[in-house]
Amino acid sequence: MYNYTVSLLAGLVAIIFVIASYLVTKKSRFLTCQTLAILFLSVSYLFVEQYFAMVGMAFSVVRTIVYFVLETKNKAPNFWLKTLFALLSVFAYVVINLVILKNARYIDLLFLSANVMYSYLFGIRDLKLLRYLMLVPTAVTSIYNVIAPASLFVIISYIFEFFANVVGIIKARIEEKKEQIIPFNKKKEQKV
Repeated sequence: MYNYTVSLLAGLVAIIFVIASYLVTKKSRFLTCQTLAILFLSVSYLFVEQYFAMVGMAFSVVRTIVYFVLETKNKAPNFWLKTLFALLSVFAYVVINLVILKNARYIDLLFLSANVMYSYLFGIRDLKLLRYLMLVPTAVTSIYNVIAPASLFVIISYIFEFFANVVGIIKARIEEKKEQIIPFNKKKEQKV
C-alpha cells in the first residue's frame, strides 16, 4: 500500500487547509478547516504506512466533527467527552502497536501525547486562547513527523501549521490593538 506520491499530494492539500484554519476568525470555520486538514493527513499517513498516526488522525476527524457540532450549538464539550477522545487515542496506540503490529514504537508516544493534548485543547471555545495553547501539541507533532518519518508535505504541513498559528496570533493581536486605539478628534474652534 506504500505510495509516497499519493502521500505527498494528500499532505499538500492538508497544508492548504491547515494554513487557512489559523487565518479564519470564527471557531466553526477553524474546526472545518482543521477537519479537512486532518482527513488529508490521515490519508497521507496511510500511504507511508504510519498506521497508528493514520488511525489517530481518523479519531481526530471524528473528534473535530463532534466539537464542530457542539460549537454550532454554542456549547463546549464537557470534560468527559474530551477524556473519551483522549482515551481513544491511548486505546488506538495499544491495539495497533502492541496487539496488531506487536511493535511498541516509542516514537509514537510523541504522537499519542499530542493527540491527547489536541483532545482537550480543541474543546476550548475561546479562539484566542486556543491559538496560544495549540503551539505545544503542534510542535510535538512536528518533531514526531520529522523523526517518524512522515512524507515531506506532512512534515511541512505541521511546520506551516505552527508558523500559521504564530501569524494568526500576531494578526489577532494587531486587530486587538487597532480596536483599542481611540481616534483623536480635533475640536473645531467656535466662532465668537
